[in-house]
Amino acid sequence: MSANSSDEIIRACRAQGFSVTSAINAAIIRATTQFPQDADANAYAIFAPIDLRGPLMALGAEECSQPTGSYVSGLPLRIEGIMEHSNNGESVPAKSFSTLARELGAFYSQDIQHYKTPGSNTDKTASLLQLASPYMEGISKIFAQHSLPGCPFPKAPVISSFGKMDALIKSEYPKNSDGPASSKLQVTDFWVSCDTATPMITFNPWSWENEMTLSAAWNESFYSTEFACDVLEKTIQELCDGLLIKKASYRKIQSCNDTQKQSL
Repeated sequence: MSANSSDEIIRACRAQGFSVTSAINAAIIRATTQFPQDADANAYAIFAPIDLRGPLMALGAEECSQPTGSYVSGLPLRIEGIMEHSNNGESVPAKSFSTLARELGAFYSQDIQHYKTPGSNTDKTASLLQLASPYMEGISKIFAQHSLPGCPFPKAPVISSFGKMDALIKSEYPKNSDGPASSKLQVTDFWVSCDTATPMITFNPWSWENEMTLSAAWNESFYSTEFACDVLEKTIQELCDGLLIKKASYRKIQSCNDTQKQSL
């Protein structure tokens, strides 16, 4: 997205009290409802990635000495009522963008040292760091099991935000010390993606040089490029509608070798 549109989206999120990640996730859910997996589908359910680095470092863990897998874990996230449905014979509208963004914000902002199950009526909390070992052992067994007969493979899209990338990738790097003092390597763009083995499209939002990017990775065995691009465009439209923004200016890039960069 252009710097102006990126700034407009960020300001709109702040004005409504949403994090950018929660707003984008809400837009993804709204776009997903246009492609229901089942006629009776009415919930969005994923394992949402949770960043554990801050709490681990606060407890004295050294980043280089810890297994990479200990930095991120997946917590079950389920949001009901994403589709229009019937309750006791009465029609119930689907949850709005704002409602979804607030629910997601409450989930993502939880203190993992005092985690409380969403929807729980008790005040009991638990430290996810203390539960990490038995949790990972149990969840690994679940993932190792074969799907139940007749149970469709999950297709709900997932989101993992990279946040601000400026600290990781700079726009300029000095060249070899033997060269001219003014000689620099300039970075104008970069590409980040992942391999996806399942029908679950993976969305990765990030910002760099004041511009936001919404990336999507998918398995071509399940979706065509045209379909994935359509989902991306619907997601951006839902984001703009939810934040009361008329239109976002963005470039559509279909691969790291795409030199056309279609502007919309």
